Amino acid sequence: MSKRQAYINTVIFGASFFLIYTATETARNYLSVMFGRVGQYYQGSFSVVVGVMGIFAPFFLHFFRLKPSIHLSSILCLIYIGLIMGALFVWESVDKEYLPAGALIMGLFGAISYGIGTCIFYMAYSLFMDSITTPQTRGILVGIFFGIFNFCAPIGNLLAGLLNQTNLK
Repeated sequence: MSKRQAYINTVIFGASFFLIYTATETARNYLSVMFGRVGQYYQGSFSVVVGVMGIFAPFFLHFFRLKPSIHLSSILCLIYIGLIMGALFVWESVDKEYLPAGALIMGLFGAISYGIGTCIFYMAYSLFMDSITTPQTRGILVGIFFGIFNFCAPIGNLLAGLLNQTNLK
């Protein structure tokens, strides 16, 4: 692969995952507010689920191989977003004082989906970058990838704040 093509692939890969993870960051932060008093417990259990799913991610990567694993990772993150939207619709239809069990279950299944997807992504990312870089270009391309990709956190937080109608006064 040419050096130019490696740069193009890195920018496309970074931008693709920036978009997916901006949406998932927005959903995660929105859940903290939506789940009210139990929001932090949800975030804690979410992190545990993501960690546990890391144990199983290598098996997915071994079974599906690199390119399908990247697609699977994206699809699982999109399923997470869909489940969170479903949980939001369930929550909107009931008394806001208590979190309905259906919304919590959707959130937990979403966490499992996201956990598997994220773990597969990080392992597939390493293999992908190994396949397109050389020792001379690895640092620059990894920096470009994470420079694009990591903007998902602040933008996702800002979007969640807008959705929650957060007032900074």
